[in-house]
Amino acid sequence: MSTQEHVLDGYDTVKQTARQLKKSERTLGRWHRKGIGPPRSYNGKTPLYRRAAVRRWLLAREQK
Repeated sequence: MSTQEHVLDGYDTVKQTARQLKKSERTLGRWHRKGIGPPRSYNGKTPLYRRAAVRRWLLAREQK
């Protein structure tokens, strides 16, 4: 097994992110269109979510 990092390490697909957040892929798409969801990047036309950015987004939504 190689010890090299893969260029997409730290990124998840829409499906993986939806599973982690216990939301549907459709909900993530709706949040993105409304500008209220976690930030995402694109690899070509494929949307990807950086895990660290999703964590920051969740932290920013914390309520007392």
